[in-house]
Amino acid sequence: MEEEKNEGITFRMILYLCKKNLLLIIIITLLATVIASIYGFVFKPYSYTSTATALCEADVSSVGGTNEYSSYSYSVYLTNTFKDFITSQPVLDEAKSILDETKKTKGGDYPSVTTAYIKDAISIQLNDYSVMVFISCKTSNQELSADMANAVLNSAIDQANQIDPNTGKPKYQVLYDKLKFVEPATLSTGSRGALTVSLIGLAIGLVISFVVVFIKYVADDTYTSKEDFKNDFNINILASIPDVEIGGNK
Repeated sequence: MEEEKNEGITFRMILYLCKKNLLLIIIITLLATVIASIYGFVFKPYSYTSTATALCEADVSSVGGTNEYSSYSYSVYLTNTFKDFITSQPVLDEAKSILDETKKTKGGDYPSVTTAYIKDAISIQLNDYSVMVFISCKTSNQELSADMANAVLNSAIDQANQIDPNTGKPKYQVLYDKLKFVEPATLSTGSRGALTVSLIGLAIGLVISFVVVFIKYVADDTYTSKEDFKNDFNINILASIPDVEIGGNK
């Protein structure tokens, strides 16, 4: 007699089902992995990530300190402020204007962008206890990736250094003249991320295969124990014939 079905699924039952349906699990997992790999290595578009680097630098006099450590500490503190400032709407609007002018110059397949696209494409990285700010842009166009990183950084510096025409004083006194351009973004090597896609396909294949095995188990209405039959029909079973092999046949 086959292994009895108990109420609920135990770990032992899971192992039994996996062993019983091993071929099915392998086929589904391989199929999902192959499909994902074909997409990742052949059809998935390349993505390019370029990074522009800036330095947050506050002088001692601006923070009321008396030594270089005061200036350094304040600069580290300001990097988090700049992280939010760089993705603010005025900075994104000016960056879009810069990229619109770039498109007029380059023409061709150079893409148009919106401020929402720029915000989604850029990411800001800060190193702990560092005054460096890294602005990375990830797009499907190699030139746009580098141009966007540089445009956003230039825009952030320009906006931080704006002078209020009414007062003649900086609009952002805390940020004024603190962000310095260190290294522009350059053209980067593209990547499809095919390996990541393949691993995702593998994971999805495993999940789908286990779901199929579970559905097969739930949908199976074959009685494999006297208790199941008795519970469903309230009939006592006096005896049952076990599965035996005689001469290689059951």
